[in-house]
Amino acid sequence: MKITDILEFYKRTKTKYSADGNADLGIEGYSSIYQYKDGTVSWLRKISTLDNPRFKMPGTFTCVITQDGMPRIPNAKCQIWVGNPKDAFFDALEEFWGEKAEISISSQAVIEDGAIIGDNVSIGPFTYISSKTVIGDGTRIGSNVMIKGKVTIGKDCVIQSGAVLGEDGFAFIKEDDAQKFVKHYGGVTLEDHVSIGSQTCVCRGAIEDTLIKEYAKIDNLCHIAHNVVIGKRSIVVCLTAVMGSVHIGDDCWVATSMIRDQRHVGDGCVVGMGAVVVKDVPDKATVAGNPAKPMERKEKI
Repeated sequence: MKITDILEFYKRTKTKYSADGNADLGIEGYSSIYQYKDGTVSWLRKISTLDNPRFKMPGTFTCVITQDGMPRIPNAKCQIWVGNPKDAFFDALEEFWGEKAEISISSQAVIEDGAIIGDNVSIGPFTYISSKTVIGDGTRIGSNVMIKGKVTIGKDCVIQSGAVLGEDGFAFIKEDDAQKFVKHYGGVTLEDHVSIGSQTCVCRGAIEDTLIKEYAKIDNLCHIAHNVVIGKRSIVVCLTAVMGSVHIGDDCWVATSMIRDQRHVGDGCVVGMGAVVVKDVPDKATVAGNPAKPMERKEKI
C-alpha cells in the first residue's frame, strides 16, 4: 500500500488533515516512534519526544502522523498533521492491518437454557453463562469468563477472559460468635459499549443491580463491589477497588486507587494513583493521596 491509501481513508472518514512530502511512497507496516522501522508509518504528538533518551533518531521517517501545529520534521519523507495523531494512527492500523474478530460461540462454552443471546455475539471456550443472563447484539466475551445469576449485558460490550460477573458481594452480619452472610438478590447491569477487563470482578447487588453505564471502561484486575454505580464514559484503571454502594459520576478517570463504602464521586472527577477516597468528591474535582485530598488540576499537555 501507499501513503495515499491512508490519506484516502482519512478523506472517507472525514478526518481533517494536511500533508507534506511524497505521498506516493510505499508503506510496509507500522512501528512505534521509539523503535522506528524504515518503510513504516508512526505517530508523534510532541516534538519534545525526539529529545527523549529512549528515542533514537532514524536516518529518515517514511511517514509520520503528527499533531496539528507541530513543525516540519526535516528527515520525514512525508508528514501528516491531524487534530489527534494517536486516534488517527490507530484508526489507520485498524483499517489496514487490524485483525477482524471472528464471530463464534465456542462449543466448549457452557450456556444454560434460558439465557438470551443477541446477534453477532462471540463467546470463548470454558465460559459459563447462567440461565438468567441477557447478552446484547455484537458483544464479545472471552474465555474462562464466569457470568452468574441475573446479569444483563448491553450491545457491543467487551468482557475479557477471566472476568467474573454476578458473584455475591462481601456482606456479613455479626451474630454472637458467628458471621451471618447477607444473601444477595440483585444482579449486574452493563449498558451498551461497556468494557470489562481480564480478572476483574463485578459483584451483584444486594437488592438493586450493580450498574455500569454506557461507554464506561473497566481495566484488568479491578474489584467492583455490590451496589456500585459507575457513570457514563468513566474509566477505572487496573488494581482499583471500588467498595460497596459507591457512586461514580459520568466522565471520571479513576486511577489505581481505593474508594471506600458509600462514597460519592461527582461528574468529571479525577482520582489520582494511590488515592484512598474516604469522603465524597464534588463534581470536576481532582483528589490524590491517603486519605485523598483535593489538589489543583493541571491541564493536559
